[in-house]
Amino acid sequence: MDNADDAYQRASIILEAHAQLSKSEHHPIDVPEACILRLLTDLLHYSHERNKGKNPNDNYYIDFEHLEKWAKEEFIKEREAAVEFHEPLLDPELKDLHQARSDPEFREIEAALNLRQIDETIAIDQRQKGELQRLGPSDELITRHAQENADQEKKARDERIRYAREFLQSREIAQQVDERGKQKASEHAKERET
Repeated sequence: MDNADDAYQRASIILEAHAQLSKSEHHPIDVPEACILRLLTDLLHYSHERNKGKNPNDNYYIDFEHLEKWAKEEFIKEREAAVEFHEPLLDPELKDLHQARSDPEFREIEAALNLRQIDETIAIDQRQKGELQRLGPSDELITRHAQENADQEKKARDERIRYAREFLQSREIAQQVDERGKQKASEHAKERET
């Protein structure tokens, strides 16, 4: 998990360096959106050049839209895991997820879940690229793929929330059972004394 301050510092350095390299008339401190837009545009150009002559199913093919989606998901995960006391949750529905992430055992569970979800997303992406190659682009196919991606994203998010909720509930039940056991042991000890 990345530190938000470190990420901010890296981004600041990259944006300033990029503004200098591109001889931008804007400085990231003064006009951050223009500098971010230029950097993203350059990254799109980079992806386009790297993808020339490559099949979308190729391991070295850069799927920028997919990277953008994953980056947003990663950003939300990192921010939710490192919420500062004065910063509200980006998504109140993730309260249980944020609470569960404070436990190392849950972080291991979530890491395994994330790997499985990434594999599922890659499988959907590969299938969609194959359909696009076989059938050719169409508004219907693009709409269907967009809906499939949105459904997969929602399913993954809901699953992470459900895992967190179930983890917290199981911890609460275990604590209650432990407390009852201690209480009964204490009662038995008192009975033996009398």
